[in-house]
Amino acid sequence: MVRDAVILAHPDFVKPFKLQTDASNGGIGVVLLQQTHTIDWHPVIFISRSLTKTEQNYSTTEKELLAIVWTFLRLHPYLHGSSILVETAHQPLVGLIYKNHLPGRLLRWDLALQEYNFTLTYCKGEH
Repeated sequence: MVRDAVILAHPDFVKPFKLQTDASNGGIGVVLLQQTHTIDWHPVIFISRSLTKTEQNYSTTEKELLAIVWTFLRLHPYLHGSSILVETAHQPLVGLIYKNHLPGRLLRWDLALQEYNFTLTYCKGEH
């Protein structure tokens, strides 16, 4: 038996969610968290996937935003109508997402995210 095994919590749709996303050259990974009765955040869902050959050629910013967009689409039943804090380890993405003029793909992804109530913040990768 593993002592440090993570036990997933059942989602409570009254409480806010937190998403922690990360992207690498090979894939994207996400953990959906929610506060417990204490102040601690507890995992609800872990999801990940490999990047396609085309996606592997994206810039770091595009990969990081892809992780967020893919997560919102994949976890739509959990996230739609909820308050969500999104943490990214890619600081340039935080300023970029709030700009008025974005290039093609980033603009399409930004439009897809507009139906969600989220705040994007930077969190150092080691945290």
